Amino acid sequence: MNELYLLRHAETEANLNGILQGHLDYPLSGRGLEQASAVAERLTRLEVDRIFRSPSGRVAATLAPARKRGLPEAVVHKGLLEIDLGIASGLTFDEFRQRYAEELSSDEYLRGEYRFPGGESRLDLYNRAETVWNELLATADERILIASHGGILSQLLAVVLGIPNDGKVRFRLDNASLTKIAWHNGHPYLTAFNDCAHLAEGLRSPPFTPRLMPETAKA
Repeated sequence: MNELYLLRHAETEANLNGILQGHLDYPLSGRGLEQASAVAERLTRLEVDRIFRSPSGRVAATLAPARKRGLPEAVVHKGLLEIDLGIASGLTFDEFRQRYAEELSSDEYLRGEYRFPGGESRLDLYNRAETVWNELLATADERILIASHGGILSQLLAVVLGIPNDGKVRFRLDNASLTKIAWHNGHPYLTAFNDCAHLAEGLRSPPFTPRLMPETAKA
């Protein structure tokens, strides 16, 4: 591997309204469409050898303006889907807390072992990211772009940098941000993180760190 670029999709209507998406798909917001246009020129200048993307429509929509400018077609990989939130998908963060507060264990949640009903845990997501890395990227001597989602990309970044899973979310990536890892003497180095320099101030989505764990959750 020479260089790895990670692109989080542009803002969606769900991001804008605090809705948990998971495997559900929502269209890009008005700002998200502008973000996708803004990042397009930068993507075409990366001169990557291969591109992988999540099957989600919001990721395809983020890449669409760059595709019109000549960005190579991406290979779709289902392992790059966002975390499966099960029956919590489509709820707002407040609705999730109200409905599932009684069954949540704070210890289990903080360890990353809480599995959303019908879905995945953060530990599951880390393991999936590890599988994706081993399948597609670990031995490739190329320049790669991955376009996907904040949850899976944050876990993939941890895997690539050799950070063990302890249930924590170590990285939070903004909409339409770029992160770069470069290799030197076989070792990965984080050379750019959550880079939004291509977005004018008014195009940047507000920083948002949802707290899914209710204060009333059982210890």
